[in-house]
Amino acid sequence: MPCDLMFAIPVPATEIVQAARGPIEGRGGTLTGDAQSGLFVVPLSLGRIEGRYQTGASLLHLVVTAKPLWVSCAMIQKVMSSLLHQA
Repeated sequence: MPCDLMFAIPVPATEIVQAARGPIEGRGGTLTGDAQSGLFVVPLSLGRIEGRYQTGASLLHLVVTAKPLWVSCAMIQKVMSSLLHQA
């Protein structure tokens, strides 16, 4: 079952997507797409998560489409929130 996550973003989508690319790639992941939508892969110590993103008026919407069974959506939200705060 996919994880459907929403994050408030206090800066323009272009900035958050560009800034998130560094921390995600620094973990060995990928972020492809533009300020409106794209795909991501983020390695975790327990496996990797994959999904897509879409931005809107001050919101970032993530849909995680693949994850290890033992990794909860709450854990993913915590990791992604941390990566966004590093951005």
